[in-house]
Amino acid sequence: MSALRVQLRVQEVEVAVVLAILAALLAAVVISAVVFGERTQAELRRKAREREDTEPDYYEIACLAGGPWRVADTAIGLLAEQGRIRVSRGSTLHRVSGMAPAEHPVERRAFTMLRRREENRTAYKIRQALAESDEAAEVKLRLADRGLLILDSLPTETLRRCNSALAVVRVLAPLGVVATGITMLVTGTPQAMMPGLVGFVACWVVALAARTLYATDPYTRSSREGRRHLKKALRRRTYDSDTDAIAMPLALHGLGKISDPVLFAELTAPPPRPAKSYGGHRSDAGSWSGGSDSSGTSTVGAGCGGGCGGGCGGGD
Repeated sequence: MSALRVQLRVQEVEVAVVLAILAALLAAVVISAVVFGERTQAELRRKAREREDTEPDYYEIACLAGGPWRVADTAIGLLAEQGRIRVSRGSTLHRVSGMAPAEHPVERRAFTMLRRREENRTAYKIRQALAESDEAAEVKLRLADRGLLILDSLPTETLRRCNSALAVVRVLAPLGVVATGITMLVTGTPQAMMPGLVGFVACWVVALAARTLYATDPYTRSSREGRRHLKKALRRRTYDSDTDAIAMPLALHGLGKISDPVLFAELTAPPPRPAKSYGGHRSDAGSWSGGSDSSGTSTVGAGCGGGCGGGCGGGD
């Protein structure tokens, strides 16, 4: 009888040792992920401190909040709200003459696009071209140079691996807790299993707490310092100029902050559907009709004229 007890005791010790080793391995994964993640973030913070002389402007905040498309939307929304561009029926954009010249490169690029005599100058097409422009890319490069945006493959890959490792721990650690708990109930020796249980619980808690520490936005890949600036901008309630008061909400929240609902509908209208081959002709608004097209346009803000022409997309 005593030999059987000794054998059971040995088996219990072996199980306890195995669980403790598994918990230690998970702890090693957690520690490695935290060390490499913190090292990467420290390098990004160092770059940010070296260029801490200025706060991000509203185009840089737009890029942190929503990427190049948000930069384009901020420019178009700001120019429209200031009356420097107007929108005719069919969401076609026009530059208003006699206004002050554009100061920011992104705005100058938008005006250059509107000066061209192209057939398709719809808000969607201009926003798309502006988002893909060199000027929008330059905003990203400035943020990366300040350590607020992650463009280099190495930091991005390192942080992605840290997140993946912590995600695995978040799955395995609770399984370890359950397995250890069941073993404690079956064997009736909680003291021997306690090191493994504590290890699994600690790994689980740390992995859960670190869920967002090394996260990078899948679209903009903003760093921790970049997210800090973004949160600071979200808390801001007063602005130094009327331009900032218009542009910053657009940068943070997109075209949904356009004050005029008709203007919002035109600027966010989806692209025209491809032309069909049945009889009829295409109207200036980009829709098909069998009869004659009604001419004339109206500046959005005073009214839509012929209506918005279908459903309107939401703000970014």
